[in-house]
Amino acid sequence: MVAFVIVTTGSMRWIWWLYRAAILNRFRDLIGGFAERRFVFMENKISVITPVYHGRAYLDKLRVVLENCALQSPDIKIEWILSNDDPDDRLDGSIVSNILNVKILDTDTHRGIQGARVHGLKASNAKYVLFLDQDDYIKPRYFISQLKNIKDADAVVCDLLRDGKMFYDTTLRPSLDVCVTRQYNISQSWGFFPGQVLIKRSAIPNVWIDNWLVNNCCDDYLLWICMFSNGCKFVANHDVLYEHVLTGRNQSGNSMTWMKSTFEMISFVKRFNILSDKDESIFINARMHELEESIDNHSWTVRKLTMCREILQSYEQDIRLSDVLDSLSKNAYVAIYGSDIGMHLYNKLDAEGVKLCFVDFNAHKKTFPAPAYTREEIPPEVTIIINTLTKDEKIVNRYIQEVYPEKKIIHILDLLDQALHSSE
Repeated sequence: MVAFVIVTTGSMRWIWWLYRAAILNRFRDLIGGFAERRFVFMENKISVITPVYHGRAYLDKLRVVLENCALQSPDIKIEWILSNDDPDDRLDGSIVSNILNVKILDTDTHRGIQGARVHGLKASNAKYVLFLDQDDYIKPRYFISQLKNIKDADAVVCDLLRDGKMFYDTTLRPSLDVCVTRQYNISQSWGFFPGQVLIKRSAIPNVWIDNWLVNNCCDDYLLWICMFSNGCKFVANHDVLYEHVLTGRNQSGNSMTWMKSTFEMISFVKRFNILSDKDESIFINARMHELEESIDNHSWTVRKLTMCREILQSYEQDIRLSDVLDSLSKNAYVAIYGSDIGMHLYNKLDAEGVKLCFVDFNAHKKTFPAPAYTREEIPPEVTIIINTLTKDEKIVNRYIQEVYPEKKIIHILDLLDQALHSSE
């Protein structure tokens, strides 16, 4: 009997210890699960920072876009920070959502777009940040896809549409994989828009937070350069999740604003020694090349406007351009080289009874109001060629002179100049 009691007592002790261990393990599981969920919650918290300036009309649409993202991503906490940069138009509580946590930061000072982004960043406590402009659009699965692809990187860059068209692997940019590299952004051009990039907040350099560009436009490109300088890793996400819409308010579409901001960015990089001497030299040379191209494009635009103005002037003053053509070749068969300004010239000359055709690279792909040929197919009966190009016109003139030496060639500006001055 004593032995049985001892065995029973020992068995009870083992049962008690096993029971106690099970309770502790369960408790640990509960605590661990809570901690894990809290960790996941903090890991998946995202601050969407939108700088607002004269953009109240866009905000309801953007709110719906972000709410759709939140509904598609129930395990992700999305915080929308509206950093208003217009002291005269307070947003107060005008944007309300039952799905998003909305923070409105009104201001008494106009900071500019970088200052507005930093103002929003300082109000954020999320692990991840997205700088999303007021007129941007992202797809509902944006955050799920971006978080899946960021892994151990500091930033993930998704694919995009720009004004409804593909942006990468085109004449605009090489592949997305190339455009997220340090080398491309330093030695070639900016590789992506801020709305494409989900960033780990801790990766944003203090030098960018503490020092703002006065001229809007290049602050996002400057951020990428500062991050690359700090050794940050960018990875590509080939899902098309973002659309950049050209509204006329985009700073990148304003050539003068872009030029001023580019010069300021160059000064910033030099002043704060962002890059090594070698990379700084490469970066500045690439920016100067872009500036030169922009100036050339600006001059071509001016020339186009000049041509259009002078064609209109010839209508208003009832000046006959055909009189100049007759002085070059009686009863001329005229080929208009180029179909941009060329279409306006066609309408004028056709009204004057001139026999016309077009010479254009896309002669067999587009519809023209007169016969159209490539430059290799110009008919022998053509006697005069009017060059309407604003770019590479010297190359075209040289080609015509070499291949068709018997034909007369005149640039549209010379034609208009002669016609307008002969009427004075």
